[in-house]
Amino acid sequence: KTRAVFRISQKLILIAIVFQFSEAVIDQGKSCEVSLMAKINLLSTPERTDAIPSIEQHFDPSDVTFADPLYHYFACIDGRETRRVFGTPGGDAAELLLTLNILSRESGRNFTQDEVWDYFYEYVSTIPVYRSFYMHTDSHAEERLLTTARSMGMNITHADLINGPDPEYEETIIELLLRPEHIGCGHIKAIMTRPIDYETNIDLTRDYIRSYFKYMWHHDRFGKLIYSSGEVLEGDHHESSVINVVTSKRLKSDCDGSAMIRPTIDLDPTEDGTIRQHHAFVNHPVDVQIFRKRLANWVAYKMEEDPDITLKNMNDLANKQLTLTTQALAKDKPIYMVTISEVIPPCPSCPSCSSIQGYDVGLTNMGAFFLGIGMIMLQVDKIDL
Repeated sequence: KTRAVFRISQKLILIAIVFQFSEAVIDQGKSCEVSLMAKINLLSTPERTDAIPSIEQHFDPSDVTFADPLYHYFACIDGRETRRVFGTPGGDAAELLLTLNILSRESGRNFTQDEVWDYFYEYVSTIPVYRSFYMHTDSHAEERLLTTARSMGMNITHADLINGPDPEYEETIIELLLRPEHIGCGHIKAIMTRPIDYETNIDLTRDYIRSYFKYMWHHDRFGKLIYSSGEVLEGDHHESSVINVVTSKRLKSDCDGSAMIRPTIDLDPTEDGTIRQHHAFVNHPVDVQIFRKRLANWVAYKMEEDPDITLKNMNDLANKQLTLTTQALAKDKPIYMVTISEVIPPCPSCPSCSSIQGYDVGLTNMGAFFLGIGMIMLQVDKIDL
């Protein structure tokens, strides 16, 4: 009995810790309500200085959020996203797929479906419970998939794609999800349809997508995997530019993180009160290195290779793929590099940002509840620790 109470107490205290860390990371996403110094450089032709005022509005100080890219998921660069993001082509899902292609190349062999599953399961299982893992679709691809499924006699909904369809439909739905016309991420769709250009193995890509959904439907106890964060990206592409966002080292130190911005924003109203929107592909080329280095270390550990060499190989392939994707999705669009150099006043003195320094956010209500119950049970039973 004493051992059983002790084990229950341990679990309650562990739950309290999980609530505490989850709440701490969630609390990092707060706006810095101060002036941002953003330097905007045009990296490509044609000259589009007329677009700079619209680009500047993506960096409205009241709307920019600072977060640690080590603890936050990477979304796609897709400009239809309305939430603040760290962006990289294809998001988390494409970064791990890139990693498996490098792992396959360095091992000198093609992986079986079971091996792809094992690698996917192994890596995702190492992700902390407070960090999500992202892949997205869009409304067009999902509607085509649902229409096809219903024409085959399967009455499925968006919720079934998140939570899992009936077991009798599962394999058929997986096969439908692997069709390029049902893939809503332009980057991953291009990887699927242009494997030679993207230097990827199409069988690995298919097995990888299969593994993503299998894990999400059957093994994701902590809800790590998010498929479009539960929301599909709506409508057509209307991006007018590509924004590469870089946060200076000093600012990262001051604000304990890098700047996240919205790819879709409402512009200032026109004279007649009309609300217009501005859409941009948003890429974080420096911040993604933090995530990519973690992946490279994982590969290097498995292959007993130098992680710096693995990271270089990953970056070389990632840069090629980025070029191909931006050429396809953002052809003739201007490309901007936006460097956020400092915050005035310094972020630590900003009341809005002071709560995101480290993890000093106080004990959450749920964390306090479970911790209290656990400690009471230990005291009542007078267990000698």
